[in-house]
Amino acid sequence: MKIRSEYKKRTATMLAAVMTVMALLAGCGETTNVHDAPDTSAVTKAVKERTASGNIWEEESKGKFGNVASDSDYSAKEELDDSKLTPITGAELKDGQYLIDSECSYSMFKIADSLLDVKNGSMEATLLMDSNSFEYMYAGTAGEASKAKTDSYIAFEKNESGAQLYRIPVEALDKSLSYAAYSSEKEKWYDVALMFLSSSLSEEAFKVARYTTVSALGLEDGFYYVDVKLEGGTGKASVMSPSMISVREGMVAAMLMWSSDKYDYMIVDGQRYDADTSAGQSEFVIPVRGFDHKIDVIADTTAMSKPHEIEYTLYFDSATIQSADGGVMPSMYESLKKKGKMSLKYAKQFSADEYEDGIYKVKAGDEEYLIVPKETAVPSNVPEEVTVIRTPVENAYMASTSSMDFFKELGILDKVGFAGAEADKWTDSQVSSMVKAGKIKYVGKYDAPEYESLITGKADLAVENTMIYHSPDTKEKLEELSIPVIVDMTSYETDPRGRVEWIKLYGLLTGKYDEAVKFFDESCTEIAAVKPSSKQKPKVAYFYVSPKGHVGVRKPGDYISKEIEMAGGKYIPADVKATDEDDEKESSSMEMSMEDFFLKAKDADIIIYNSTLYGMPASVADLTKDTSLLSEFKAVKDGRVYATKDNMFQDTSAAAEVITELADIVGGQDRSMTYFQKLK
Repeated sequence: MKIRSEYKKRTATMLAAVMTVMALLAGCGETTNVHDAPDTSAVTKAVKERTASGNIWEEESKGKFGNVASDSDYSAKEELDDSKLTPITGAELKDGQYLIDSECSYSMFKIADSLLDVKNGSMEATLLMDSNSFEYMYAGTAGEASKAKTDSYIAFEKNESGAQLYRIPVEALDKSLSYAAYSSEKEKWYDVALMFLSSSLSEEAFKVARYTTVSALGLEDGFYYVDVKLEGGTGKASVMSPSMISVREGMVAAMLMWSSDKYDYMIVDGQRYDADTSAGQSEFVIPVRGFDHKIDVIADTTAMSKPHEIEYTLYFDSATIQSADGGVMPSMYESLKKKGKMSLKYAKQFSADEYEDGIYKVKAGDEEYLIVPKETAVPSNVPEEVTVIRTPVENAYMASTSSMDFFKELGILDKVGFAGAEADKWTDSQVSSMVKAGKIKYVGKYDAPEYESLITGKADLAVENTMIYHSPDTKEKLEELSIPVIVDMTSYETDPRGRVEWIKLYGLLTGKYDEAVKFFDESCTEIAAVKPSSKQKPKVAYFYVSPKGHVGVRKPGDYISKEIEMAGGKYIPADVKATDEDDEKESSSMEMSMEDFFLKAKDADIIIYNSTLYGMPASVADLTKDTSLLSEFKAVKDGRVYATKDNMFQDTSAAAEVITELADIVGGQDRSMTYFQKLK
């Protein structure tokens, strides 16, 4: 069938648009009790007291409440057009509370939300206000309010958040209703027309269904074809029939293909939908609230000398519905069904929630990620700020050198296609050999990668550390090239076990989650087995010296200080913090003068030089030659000076061995070590 074939070609194009439309429908007409609605007769205490005297009209109406705003007092005012709508009374609705959309004629009367309460044929609306500009409301015009007695005024109440609530009578839906709002500041009544829209209610709210619903038809989620009839205008326009529709969780969206490419937008239920003309016809994806009933729509045509809107009706015939044979419908981001949460014992810098179809929502630092298996369709309506990563990752660009270790421990270095450091910069011999042999291609540092190599090599993920935030253009460029970027935050973990636990995230990304959990559990067991040999808790300073003579120390509470404590030592200096607010946020270390460091750490029993940035000193003399104050440290005099080896930074997962070696250092056991070197 030619029509079926044509639609099948467009199925992929339709998916995102379909779910965008369904997002607009989601939540419409929900039954809810979100508002603690005030009593209809509620007025303020002062008004009640004045009303009790029965003489307030003479006192108030000619003074404070007797003024009506003139046209010049309105900043913006418009008429509500209900001429093409049929009013709906409370008698046509089932008793209950429903969220309902509303329109307002006066822009300064700001409504955040509306709740319709239906009971025994009567309707009242609770208005949650977005401002506190008005003190009273009145069911009628401003002129009528200025002459009415104050016991007919509707006073506001406040909810728990301090927002104003009004509860007002509603004569009918789909009808412009006159109300008045009183401004205490201006001491004037303002006309406010409100219209509550029945189109925002679900069919379940009506006593007699206006449409044949999805539930009535028993339609399962999926794609279908249905005959559609267009009426209105000059009769020359037409839409392709049958039309493809999608059904998900009771909501319906239709792909509508017009006979011309001159229609640039449609309006359905007050919402505008723009056309896609890439296929030579005007194509729209619009909501369908039900079948077997004429649906009023507006379509704007550009075929004339001036664009103008034309009124039409659409009729979707439920008797003609047939399966579209295998269309795969993506989930909607907002409505993904949560199944659980990744179990994390120590990691605080990321979290991962599991959803249907193997999808995970991950938050790491300030970044958000959506992890989607390649066999699963990417949900629609993913927010722009959320990075989508398809799994399993098979060709990563490893710009973060400290993250490579996780791939090595999981046995998947073959899933790394590109590196951000040259062969001689890698401390692991296997990684270095692979980069040297070109099995992992060096494509430049994190801030200046060879984009062309990444594109032609089909990189599917860039793993960066937080240095990428100093080169935001690079991150943006990678994302423009459809290479998702994940930022490793392991250096911000305060517990070394939390750093190791990041292997679970990399396991999730690469299809090695079970292996990652096993590695983490074994590492924790090894760490728990470390028993400090010293009960004295000797003081340990961990630092580096910059070329300018500044001393860099770890902030107390970070993972290095925690490792020292777990090994039986006491980290110093323990009373420092960054003075610059940005530095406090952006780094787990800070710098101070040598003089300040001397005052805070000269009594350290052990000092450990951090060789990561500026290399390892050859000896104690080499360490102290340019910084004579270091010679006065107790640890230097006692011969308890150590330095980290160059592999410590890149071996992120080696916390168990690092803590074991630190325990030996703290306990005074000199031996050959993997990550530390005693300086002589």
